[in-house]
Amino acid sequence: MKSKLLQLLLALALVIGLTPISNAAFISVDDWHLTTDSFGGLKQSATSSDIYFAVSKNTSWNSLDEYEMLDGYRWATSTEFFALIPTHTSTYSYYDQGGWNGYTWEGQSRYYFQFADLFATHAGIWEGYQHDYSGGATSYNNYFAGFVLIKDNEVPSPSVITLMALGLAGMTLFRRKRKLSV
Repeated sequence: MKSKLLQLLLALALVIGLTPISNAAFISVDDWHLTTDSFGGLKQSATSSDIYFAVSKNTSWNSLDEYEMLDGYRWATSTEFFALIPTHTSTYSYYDQGGWNGYTWEGQSRYYFQFADLFATHAGIWEGYQHDYSGGATSYNNYFAGFVLIKDNEVPSPSVITLMALGLAGMTLFRRKRKLSV
């Protein structure tokens, strides 16, 4: 029995010792979402009513960090984006819009909106244009614009609908009993 416990403790110590320690952090919406332009930092795509571009306060992006998404939105994958928006459209996302000067806002150039599944593919240059940025990760990180989001149109689950119906039925019965007793 002691031997098994000792083996378990050694295995646990080994796993903990081999687990890499990262510099990841949780970044809240208030800490990353820039809302100072006339779009409030969230511009709806002119091509798809489900796609939004959310601007980041910081032009550097850490792939290890966990970014909290805006309520009612989720981080889009590139597959979702390109399914909703045809490639090579000429509709600009932020260029010279919302008070921006080209791709510059508050003295910082911002070009690349990030998908949930790819490192550096979507340029803020225009919606749907897949940009191969040969400058690499360092250059991309210096021009991070924010996130490509999808409006979350979640339908309530049947259990939620059932609970709401039961609550309404209970309130109706309560009112009827109350009226009868008066």
